[in-house]
Amino acid sequence: MFRALVQRVTQPSNKSFSSCVNPLKHRPSSDAAADAADAAAIVGLLHTKDPDTALSNSLIVPRPSLIDVLLGNSSADIPAGLLLSLARWAGPSLSSSQLASFVDLLSLRRSFHSAWFLLLPHSPGPHLIPSFSSLIRRYARAAMPHAAIRTFNYSLRSTEDSGDLFLVLLDALCKEGHVRFASDLFSDKRSSGVWAPSAPFYNVLLHGWFRTRKLRKAERLWDEMRRDGVPPTVVTYGTLIEGFCSMRRPDRALVLLTR
Repeated sequence: MFRALVQRVTQPSNKSFSSCVNPLKHRPSSDAAADAADAAAIVGLLHTKDPDTALSNSLIVPRPSLIDVLLGNSSADIPAGLLLSLARWAGPSLSSSQLASFVDLLSLRRSFHSAWFLLLPHSPGPHLIPSFSSLIRRYARAAMPHAAIRTFNYSLRSTEDSGDLFLVLLDALCKEGHVRFASDLFSDKRSSGVWAPSAPFYNVLLHGWFRTRKLRKAERLWDEMRRDGVPPTVVTYGTLIEGFCSMRRPDRALVLLTR
């Protein structure tokens, strides 16, 4: 789709270049058509010699619906440098979810420095949680657990709502095989005495230990969960039953089914 948009803008035409990039001329009647036309023009400007200047000099005004179109299927083919130019052009018009999408796309391309470049100027607040979540997951997937943990620690400066992000961190680490990191973080925070983990945190770690085939670690955590009086959920029992069966311990799974 991205290449098609480029061809649509760069193919020979009798129209002048200014009429192609000026959204105020011959604007389609429907909003969707207008967004599509402006998106095609923006993609063309991204492929000029100086995309930042071309975008800032254009008459196209960033708007949420247009950003959504640009973040659609065509964004998969946009290089990191041009994505950053696009995000800078969108600027304050970016919603929380759109900012997170840019951060995720840049992180997917391992352009983590560009992702931070977008995040750092923003004022602290819960609106940054989706962006930090994307960064944490991408770092974990890139086998960079220390960077994921540092990102979480930095996020504490920007938002007081650390519970959700801490769960994201543990989940990302466990899913990518960094269960020991997650377990150490969990134990350190629990031993601080100011935090009592709920069932979802235990569920994530249980799933992580079973995935790495650490049966004794999973059993020990299950014992700790019961000792601490944390009520198990349906997810807890499902994780345990599936885990015990995968470890060829159906006897333990049958015991849970009788409860």
